[in-house]
Amino acid sequence: MKIMVGLAVIAGLYFGRAIFVPLALAVLISFILAPPLRQLIRLRINRILAVLLVVLCFFSAIFGLALIVGQQVVQLADKLPQYEQSLSAKIESFRGPNGEKSTFERASEVFRNLRQEIQEPNSKDEKLDLPAGNAKPQPAEKPLRVEVQEPEPTPLELFRRALTPVLEILANAGIVVVFVFFILIERDHLRDRLIRLAGSSDLQRTTDAMNDAASRLSRYLLTQTALNACFGIVVGTGLWLIGIPSPAVWGLLAGLLRFVPYIGAFIGAAFPLALAIAIDPTWSTALWTLGLFVVVETVTGQFIESVVYGRSTGLSPIAVLLSTVVWTWLWGPVGLLLSTPLTMCLGVMGRHMPHLEFLDVLFGDQTPLNPGQVFYQRALIGSLDQLVEQAENSLGRKSLLTYYDEIALSGLKLAQLDIRRGVLDIDRIQKIRDTVLQLVDELSDYDDITPKVPTNDGKEKPSSLPDLPSLTPRADRRSALNVVCIAGRGPLDEPIAAMLAQILVKHGIDATCQTKPSFFAATVPQAAFVCLSYLDVDYAPQRLRHLVLLVQRKLSGVKILVGVWGREGSVVPGEEHGIDASADFYALSLRDSVRTCLDMASGKKLRPVRPAPARMS
Repeated sequence: MKIMVGLAVIAGLYFGRAIFVPLALAVLISFILAPPLRQLIRLRINRILAVLLVVLCFFSAIFGLALIVGQQVVQLADKLPQYEQSLSAKIESFRGPNGEKSTFERASEVFRNLRQEIQEPNSKDEKLDLPAGNAKPQPAEKPLRVEVQEPEPTPLELFRRALTPVLEILANAGIVVVFVFFILIERDHLRDRLIRLAGSSDLQRTTDAMNDAASRLSRYLLTQTALNACFGIVVGTGLWLIGIPSPAVWGLLAGLLRFVPYIGAFIGAAFPLALAIAIDPTWSTALWTLGLFVVVETVTGQFIESVVYGRSTGLSPIAVLLSTVVWTWLWGPVGLLLSTPLTMCLGVMGRHMPHLEFLDVLFGDQTPLNPGQVFYQRALIGSLDQLVEQAENSLGRKSLLTYYDEIALSGLKLAQLDIRRGVLDIDRIQKIRDTVLQLVDELSDYDDITPKVPTNDGKEKPSSLPDLPSLTPRADRRSALNVVCIAGRGPLDEPIAAMLAQILVKHGIDATCQTKPSFFAATVPQAAFVCLSYLDVDYAPQRLRHLVLLVQRKLSGVKILVGVWGREGSVVPGEEHGIDASADFYALSLRDSVRTCLDMASGKKLRPVRPAPARMS
């Protein structure tokens, strides 16, 4: 059903372009004129008079530019015969010295000879196909050539042919002007009608969507129009200095085509570049023209735009390119110019309307998966390189401990939920475990510090989570607390235990990671603190109690911390819970575990705590 509705909408846009194109142009022009109109209304000017002034000034400027461009085009047409000699010199430059054939001519001759060789057997067969006996072949009758000639058009017919496209353009322009005038006059009423159509039952969501769309479009169109106008002025001035005829035409064309994303500026450069080749027998003018477009577009696109608004259209690059192709197919050149604003409106609708969320997924520039989901998906396919890349990108903004807590643990929780649902087989679980262990080993060279991110005012942005203090690297401090991180019997407990041991070592604590069988099979170490790692403690809480008892028997008097990674909530001292295993401390995050170990190592007296009631996330 949705596919049929989508096809019907596309067909309506295609066959109704005679109506929708002027309407879309009028709506976008009204967004451009809305800010100056608001300024005039704030000056106590009557709304109708303010609309008349704004519309008159805008379309007068457009009409004036059209007159200038028309004059430049007429002058250019008069000068075109003068460039014939320059073009002949360019063609002669491709020929070899002393009248020899150029490389292109020799290549063309080779292909022409090969074509004759391919066709020659057919001509030989036709020559050998002679009649029997000595009778001479009769010459074939030549077909009569028939040519249909239309009568010479009358002056009235020529006038009608020339006037028809002009009248169509003027008619569309008049429709756009009328639409713009009434849209600006009835702006508030139209907004209320759209809110009623979109859904008056949720005014907050609908109002936010319309305000977001209006602010994004107005900001984008105003900024882009101003930048493209400056781009056209700079290009036109540069072409005038270089000596290209009709520089105003090419400057205006370059400014308009720059609304086409990514390739518009290069399309606009093609016309003056071809003219530069025609007017100058040498190649210097063409090189100067090409350099002008490259320098101006690079400075505008890479520096000025990023400072002004950072291309904050909310659209992904592939969506912009795809929408350009689709809108050009639907509405021709006008669709080419309007593709980005129209697609931006669709993206805003998808961002605020739940039943249109697929539009935001298709066109939006936000990552469709959150970092935890990305972590789980990369681990699921065993892509260590992509996991390392994600980690390195995250470590540019947050500490290693924060990355483990917020991203790695979130991804492993999703994996554990799929394990409990029985959708992962043994091989895939093993692949996730091995991949995450390799990731922890790859990140062993990174320090657990939060990088300082500079803000726009040149200051450094402080971290929302302060870094944990590291112990002074002295021998007595390192021997004061020996921590053993023991992984539970779950398939994903060992990677988290390895993360905890790695972070503790980076903060100056001697820590090792072991599994339950290896810990009890070997000689019991002189451990002063034991951290038990459990991702899914609700699945078999008796195993946790049993492991705590075993550790207490092997290491009399040792302090035990239980990491309950699969839960959300907080740890409240003294509150009993169903998973109480008589441990000394409980933690729901790696940060809490590291902080407890650091407090133990520094000699603080800690009060044993028990976990607060919470459910599996």
